[in-house]
Amino acid sequence: MSPIHAIDRLNDLLCLMELRKTARHLATDNYVRAIVEWAGEAVIAGNDSEPLLILASLGLDATPDEDEVSDYLGRYMAEAGLIYPGPNLSALVWLRIQLEHLIRCDTVPGAESHLRFFAELWIESRSKFVGKTCEHLNWLYYYLFDDGIGYPSNASTMTDAEILAYIRTSVRPFAQVLFKKQWLSWLAGEPLPNR
Repeated sequence: MSPIHAIDRLNDLLCLMELRKTARHLATDNYVRAIVEWAGEAVIAGNDSEPLLILASLGLDATPDEDEVSDYLGRYMAEAGLIYPGPNLSALVWLRIQLEHLIRCDTVPGAESHLRFFAELWIESRSKFVGKTCEHLNWLYYYLFDDGIGYPSNASTMTDAEILAYIRTSVRPFAQVLFKKQWLSWLAGEPLPNR
């Protein structure tokens, strides 16, 4: 992994960990394990920071302790001069990851499950872009998969390939904005940390 990709991946993980502080229901994946795995890859790539070595060694535990991971990650960040991103950037990065999942989804049940999340949970964010995108994903779920009384869902008249293509076409413009670092910074209203 190149140093630039390693920092980008770490920044994404830091965004997701930051999001857990204010919206734990959104950041449900095991980011603690992902941080430990990132540390292991950084050590293999030649980073010999002591806190990073200890952080990587926590991966030997079946379930790394969240407090220990947070402690050694904090030590590494202080040593490396890294900071946590702000809440707006964290929400945008989380959204970009969700959109990536939708674009890469290769089954209709998987895509429906990802979209159902946006229909079942109301997501509040100070970022208008996050709010509008989540509203669109909510609409997309109901447009495609909602079976009303007396009428079938739109998805029931489409092939699996058509459904997946429709979702990708609908989601891609939002994702393309979030893939651009300049847009991320502008939409978040804060500079991108650790660049």
